[in-house]
Amino acid sequence: MKINKLLKLYEDYKEKYGDKVYNYISDLLKEAKNIHKEDWEKSPTPNRDHEQSWRAFKGKNLEKLILYIIKD
Repeated sequence: MKINKLLKLYEDYKEKYGDKVYNYISDLLKEAKNIHKEDWEKSPTPNRDHEQSWRAFKGKNLEKLILYIIKD
């Protein structure tokens, strides 16, 4: 999963929930985690630990998502 997919998912949520989309960030991240796992299964990390891969992805991209939301 790449940041573009995460931002697209946010836009889908925004379309669905409107101005209250920020109330659904936890749901968005749960869905993103499932998508990330599907992508990860196609090309797992060498240590074969999806949770570690997810934490790294979330940590790196959550800030980008928040900045995107603030600018929006």
